[in-house]
Amino acid sequence: MKKTFRFISAVAFTSLLAATCWRCSAQGFINLDFESAAVSDLPAGQWEFVNMANGLPGWNGYWGTNQITTQATHNSHTVGAVNVGVLGPNYAPSTEIIAGRYSAIVQAGIDLSGNFVSATIAQIGLVPASAKSVVFSSISSLDPLFFNVSLDGQVIPMVRISTMGSYALFGGDVSSFAGRSAVLRITALPVGPPGTGFPLDNIAFVIPEPSAVCLFALGAALFGWRFVRKRT
Repeated sequence: MKKTFRFISAVAFTSLLAATCWRCSAQGFINLDFESAAVSDLPAGQWEFVNMANGLPGWNGYWGTNQITTQATHNSHTVGAVNVGVLGPNYAPSTEIIAGRYSAIVQAGIDLSGNFVSATIAQIGLVPASAKSVVFSSISSLDPLFFNVSLDGQVIPMVRISTMGSYALFGGDVSSFAGRSAVLRITALPVGPPGTGFPLDNIAFVIPEPSAVCLFALGAALFGWRFVRKRT
């Protein structure tokens, strides 16, 4: 009975998302929901270093301008050190796992040389034809001043679209990149205290440009889907 209810709930949320004015797509980009992580299920309270290829498949990680390979973390939110990693599934606080079993985390902080640097995840892919916006989910306390999103080095101004409880949906205009291959970079900037950063999840390119009603519907669908996936 519970499995049936979960299935019906999942279908309902999927239908709600499909019924909005947005159509999500990720042609060319992979692992935008970070569920492809190939890491062990650590006991609660433990963390480890992992290869980027295992923790965040499809993504490259950077401390400042230096690419990392084996220094990605699993289930770590640092106090002051720079950090690129994956959270889940047995991570506390569970609110930082935004959807499903895994979310990514990026934190600007102190590197091994003692420098205060940014933290970035990046990958190259095809921006869907006619795409108008890129969106992602994060914690509602995230200030857009502390991060940027760019395509091929051009910063995409991001705004808070909607908030539901502990989570928020952020989005920005990417219409000038529609149909083009480009490098997507999401960066925690070194502008706050060391260790400033955020978890993120559910990155998507969306078409067409949404109305305010559609934005609200999409936000509700994404955040509702989070609870269905976590309970499943």
